[in-house]
Amino acid sequence: MSKIKYRTIFATLSLLLLSAFLASKVAVNIDSGRDREPTIAVNSDLPEPPIPTSSPLKQTSNDLDELYQQAAAAQPDLAQFTQDIADRFGGEALIPPTLKARKRSREKIAIDYGGDASRITDLARTSVIFETESQVLEALDVLRQDRKVVRIKDRFQSPVNGYRDVLLNLLMPNEHIVEIQLHLRSILDVKYKYGDQLYL
Repeated sequence: MSKIKYRTIFATLSLLLLSAFLASKVAVNIDSGRDREPTIAVNSDLPEPPIPTSSPLKQTSNDLDELYQQAAAAQPDLAQFTQDIADRFGGEALIPPTLKARKRSREKIAIDYGGDASRITDLARTSVIFETESQVLEALDVLRQDRKVVRIKDRFQSPVNGYRDVLLNLLMPNEHIVEIQLHLRSILDVKYKYGDQLYL
């Protein structure tokens, strides 16, 4: 046989052997992966995934002036309840002296809610800072029992960029939705330099 024929036969055999080898590697990888649990890549820089919901939380009105009136009526009860929770479990109540600023509310409605004012739920809002996670969980249990909780964002279970807190929306007796946050001081001290930055 000529040298060209030998080279052709050798090249063909080499390709066949390489193909068989690659096919066996793929088969091994597929088979070995059948019984494994799926791997989840965690990246602390990723934003919190949106919580799927068929109907977003809404107030009873789409009129911002009316919502501020409702919030003003709900705030004293929210403030008292927040102080009671803080006193009961050894926390520090943070109660803003005013409702959320109108300029900030309008920005949030325009940017986050597509102009739908009924979606804003933190015109009246408070926070409690605790020293331990067990205090947070005890306060959370009481809130669930004593108040009508319409939404919970538990970022102890699903931290965002390592940040952990619990945000609850409560339905007040006047049907207005308010917000209360439960914080750990050790985490909050890292995120904020001054407590009043919570309410910018």
